[in-house]
Amino acid sequence: MSKLLVKIDKKDEIDKILQLDIGGIILSYDGLSVGSNFYVNMDDIREIRKKTDKLLVISLNKMIHNSDLDMLRDVLRQLDEIKVDMVLFYDVSVIQICKKMNLGLSLIIDQEHLNTSINSNEFYFKQGVYGSFISSDITKDELLDIRKNSDKIIMFTGYGYLPIFYSRRYLISNYFEYINMKKDGDYYYIRNNDDYYPIVESCYGTIIYTKEPVNLINEMDVLRDIDYIVIDGFLVDDIYDVVKDFVLKRKKDGVYKGFFNTKSIYKVKKSGDINGKN
Repeated sequence: MSKLLVKIDKKDEIDKILQLDIGGIILSYDGLSVGSNFYVNMDDIREIRKKTDKLLVISLNKMIHNSDLDMLRDVLRQLDEIKVDMVLFYDVSVIQICKKMNLGLSLIIDQEHLNTSINSNEFYFKQGVYGSFISSDITKDELLDIRKNSDKIIMFTGYGYLPIFYSRRYLISNYFEYINMKKDGDYYYIRNNDDYYPIVESCYGTIIYTKEPVNLINEMDVLRDIDYIVIDGFLVDDIYDVVKDFVLKRKKDGVYKGFFNTKSIYKVKKSGDINGKN
C-alpha cells in the first residue's frame, strides 16, 4: 500500500502535516535545491529529526556546478551522520560523491522529465541508487509497467503543480526591462488563450508550471503498488487540507490528471516534407 510523502513549502506547515497519517515529509535544502518557497539548513534538519520518527526526505534537486561541490560533499556527509531516510537528487555527481565518500545514504533519482522508462531507471539502479521518482510525463499504464519490472523504491506525484518549461534566463526580469516597467515580484502568470500558467523566477532561472495542480486522489487504488505518492505544496495555499483529503481518500470531481490517462502520439514526418504532411 502506498505511503504519502508531503513536500513542505511553508515552515508553519510542518507540525500540522506531521500530525496527519502520512509516511513522512520532504524538505528542500538551501542552496542545493529548487522549486520551493521554504528551504532548510542542517540545524533545521537536526531539530525536525528530533521531533518525528516519520520519514525525513531531503531534496537536493539542483543541477550542480563546480562551485557547489564542496558544499555538496559537506551536506551529504552530515545527512549521512543524521541518518535521514532518503535523499532526492537531480545531478549524477551525487552518486559519485557518495561512492567516493563511502556514504550509506538512500538515494532517489529525481529528474522530472527524464525518468520515464524501465531501462533508464535500471541503469541508475545498477549504480546503487535506492529508488526513482518517476516523471509525470507518462501514462498510468507506463507507470505500472515500470513498477512491475522494478524491485526498487518507486515514487510518483499524486498532487502538485508540474514544471512544463525551464530556462536558465531570467525571463520575467527581461520582460519587464523590455517594456520599461518595474518588476515587483518573482511570481506571475503567463496567459495562453483563456488559460493562465504560473511562471516563477529565481536565481536559478525561470520555470513555467501547469495551469493547475495535477490531482490523482481518485486514482489511489490504482496507485496502491507505488511505494510513495508525493503531495507537493509548492504554490498551494493550504496543503494541509489537500493532504487530509488524501489521507481520508475523499474523491473529487473535475480534477486535472495531466498525462495519467492521456497517451501522447507523435507522427514522424516523411523525409523532405517540411510540413509533416502526407
